[in-house]
Amino acid sequence: MKKKWNRYDICFLLLAVAILIVQFWKAHIGMGFDDEWFYTTLGHRLTKGDALFYDDWHIAQMISVFIAPFVRFYISMNHSTEGILLFFRILYAILQTLMGTMLYIRFRRYRGFAVIASILFVLMTPFNVMALAYNTMGIWFMLGSLLVFSIELKNKRNCVFEYVAGLLYACAVLNTPYLVFLFFIYTILVILWHKTKESFGLKKYWSVFAGCGTAAIVFIVFVLSRSSVAEVLAGLPHFIDPSHSTNIFYLFLVDGYKILQMYGIWMILLAIILLVVLVDKERLKRTRVYFSLSI
Repeated sequence: MKKKWNRYDICFLLLAVAILIVQFWKAHIGMGFDDEWFYTTLGHRLTKGDALFYDDWHIAQMISVFIAPFVRFYISMNHSTEGILLFFRILYAILQTLMGTMLYIRFRRYRGFAVIASILFVLMTPFNVMALAYNTMGIWFMLGSLLVFSIELKNKRNCVFEYVAGLLYACAVLNTPYLVFLFFIYTILVILWHKTKESFGLKKYWSVFAGCGTAAIVFIVFVLSRSSVAEVLAGLPHFIDPSHSTNIFYLFLVDGYKILQMYGIWMILLAIILLVVLVDKERLKRTRVYFSLSI
């Protein structure tokens, strides 16, 4: 039996469409000085034959595998790169709205709270950059992973959903490497408590691990299709994020500490929320928890 539309569905639809129209209008205004060009050029360079970890040592280069297909599509249709930034702004607005819609559909039964959470997500533009950036795509893939991971079907195996969640999580890590620490935490929790709580079951863990492994293998094969193992290994010691730090150690430890200082309690709350989603899905059935997530 199909679920009928209710006033909350209509409310979300009207707000999402209104925001999308405003974003389409906004996309034609101004210049993006906060790395907007940089993200697009990473994908463009990959279409020109760049070898990852050999032709570039910037940590952000990994996002090019997600951007390059859209660059190739645009050039094939337009036969030049003229107007490509506008194309990516509009693409961002569409994908952001699509993710917000998925969020609403997943939490639909919570009505007003689902509308609040989903619309706030649609409104969010990381660092005011309407582009397929590592922050933006990292959030998309991480949210998608959590949404898929939380799906439970009665009397059916859920390993497929957990496998897909692993795939999406691995894509999130490619965009934002910091997120790899969540998997370490998840692994530790599985080792400590998998015998006492069903949420920590090893079957779930191995399904997620298989998804992560599949994405990792595909990425490694692609990297080695353009350069040798020796060339990749020779470049790794120089692998840096020059806009934020001087080396990987500084990037993860010192810059990570600065981020924690900057956002303080909000970073701690975010970490707790993510752990609650991964660990104790029973608590997520409470409306108050969903409302907290929306805020």
